[in-house]
Amino acid sequence: GAWANTPMGMGYSSFMGWFGDSMESCDGAEPGFAVGGSGPLMDTLPSFWRQDSKASFEAPWCDLLRATKMLDAEELFVACRTFKAELNDVADEEIRRRSREIILQHHYDQAPLFLVHALQLMHLPMQYPEHFAPPTFSGTKPQNEDLR
Repeated sequence: GAWANTPMGMGYSSFMGWFGDSMESCDGAEPGFAVGGSGPLMDTLPSFWRQDSKASFEAPWCDLLRATKMLDAEELFVACRTFKAELNDVADEEIRRRSREIILQHHYDQAPLFLVHALQLMHLPMQYPEHFAPPTFSGTKPQNEDLR
């Protein structure tokens, strides 16, 4: 099923990012549709997501999924610990902070750490988010122009 094809469903204890190609644009707008490789359910879920196998609380849709009786116990566990997350900064910065937190909090004497940290690749148009725009105004040059 779709939940088994998410990072946590494939064995990672946590995840932060997007499912399929459902990534938001740099201005925070979500796409109207997404295409990708995680399956139809995940591809229709645009936005920034977190998965945490150690979460002590469940996602708000967990009771509904449990009532459908369509998921096995493992998929239900993954689905119930998948949360839509707020993205308050550039994704790379948000993910970098979370990776650093994981590295600092890991107990290396108990187990080795395996961390996958994949940065967002540069894409066009190469624009930075507006909150990083220079504080000065130029009447002849846009503040958030394509940087090519």
